[in-house]
Amino acid sequence: MKIYDFPSCENPNAAILRLTKNFGLRKENELSNKKLTSKEEDKRKHAEQVYTDMSNLIVKMKEQGIKIIILEEDKHIKNNVAYLYPDQVFLTDTGHYFVDEGKLHFIPAFFKNKSRRGEEKTPTKLATQLGATIWPLQKAGEKKIIFEGGDFIQAPNRSLFFLGYGQRTEKRAVEVICQIIKNKVIPIKLLRKEFFHLDCCVLPLPNDVLILYEGDYIKSGNGNFMLDKNGLPLLQQGSQTITDESRCLLREIYGLEKIILLSTVEAFAFGANAVILKSDTDKRYKMFVNGDSKGRQIEESVAVQKHLISYFSHTKKKILELTENLIDIIEIPYKSLHYSHGSVHCTVEETFLK
Repeated sequence: MKIYDFPSCENPNAAILRLTKNFGLRKENELSNKKLTSKEEDKRKHAEQVYTDMSNLIVKMKEQGIKIIILEEDKHIKNNVAYLYPDQVFLTDTGHYFVDEGKLHFIPAFFKNKSRRGEEKTPTKLATQLGATIWPLQKAGEKKIIFEGGDFIQAPNRSLFFLGYGQRTEKRAVEVICQIIKNKVIPIKLLRKEFFHLDCCVLPLPNDVLILYEGDYIKSGNGNFMLDKNGLPLLQQGSQTITDESRCLLREIYGLEKIILLSTVEAFAFGANAVILKSDTDKRYKMFVNGDSKGRQIEESVAVQKHLISYFSHTKKKILELTENLIDIIEIPYKSLHYSHGSVHCTVEETFLK
């Protein structure tokens, strides 16, 4: 099927985020009331910068007419001691919302890493409060199925979902989710540990456009992609992010003219980890992605390498051209999250509010 064969649907218009001043910490006041080592001081400053960057994102989202829900930091009790979840700002991994026949639904996560298990409880309670039907992937007493929300992505304005598996989410989740969601779910096997969630290498855009990173592309002397026998761009050995089967399928769905291939440096600067929401104010799509105005004032190759920006100018231009003025790109500094292998989309749970 082609992308335009999938029916149109409602778009998420709200963002859920979890703010904490204790990012990366396992206990409250872990770095207070004592003399800090240089490593601990760096950890404290990093936590402060993460809080600042996420707070600035919230301000920008509100300015663009995006509805916001803030979750407070979560804790769990072990041996009568309260512990924090050090990675709990990465809220998108806790599950995924979708709308079917006008009704809200939520699939909660079950994390692969034991240290993150429990992060999904408060977001699931919120989903219930929002009136969502909750879909655990297994019945009580059955073996847990590993699923993380960063692997689940919906194409804007289309009843089409992409579900990554192989690094965090397991294949059993694909089978169950395909039974839950009546719309089309396309599984994509992830091959590379650095790109452990689908939202690190696949980003559907409005107007049936796709941003994609498949690996380190091999180019000829004149800068053109070198192709294999199937017509796919050749990749450096060991750099491939998704299977050839998925690469061919995405080209079949979108068409070559609607696919934007990210460079390796843009991919590592989290160019595929943007979040796209639709504003109730001006009815436009808003794309929030890492970027600093200072990064646009220096040589771009340096700026992307240092994660001051996530897109070269020619990539931004192509995004705007192919989406035909349906989208506003809002760049906000977010490199503080990159040190922990996440960016904007990782910290945002998209949902639907009336």
